[in-house]
Amino acid sequence: MKHHHAEFQFQLVRYLVAMASHDEIELLNQYGLESIHHAALSQLNCGDLDRIVHNIPETLFHLSINTVQLERMILCCQHHQLDCQLIQQLLKAGASYPVLNHLYGLTSSDVAILRKQLQTPHIQRRPTSLSDEQQDQVYRLWQASHHPTIAEQLLHLHHTTIPIRSLWPYLNEWFLIPNKY
Repeated sequence: MKHHHAEFQFQLVRYLVAMASHDEIELLNQYGLESIHHAALSQLNCGDLDRIVHNIPETLFHLSINTVQLERMILCCQHHQLDCQLIQQLLKAGASYPVLNHLYGLTSSDVAILRKQLQTPHIQRRPTSLSDEQQDQVYRLWQASHHPTIAEQLLHLHHTTIPIRSLWPYLNEWFLIPNKY
């Protein structure tokens, strides 16, 4: 653990030296450094950095993390990961470009690249029409669904063995789906 701490300190001092060398005065001022520090930091060489890092007292740095912002960033990443998983599942379930474009704003080239990566074929034929019985089944399942997103509802309905590309035109017409949330 001590090695990681020393490495962090080294990178932090190196960062300060780089900021001073590039005249990032405003940023250095935000870190509490004054103009006399800027000039001195920009004159340090690698040997000086090494000496500083090996002699840094524990109290030289005070690091604080805005945990509210960190949690927001982590949540954003988690939502992005979930969206990526849903997009992959939709593609594997046969979702067409119009579905992915409407739900996630993907372009046709985005969809083509993802299909290639996932090795899912592009289906060229038109979606099959649903029978009256299938339409009734889909409507009842959609109304009873408690999935938080349209993508998850589509995947749930797909388990009825009706392809998503056949479900989409009906769902779009019935509910005039505004967006994925």
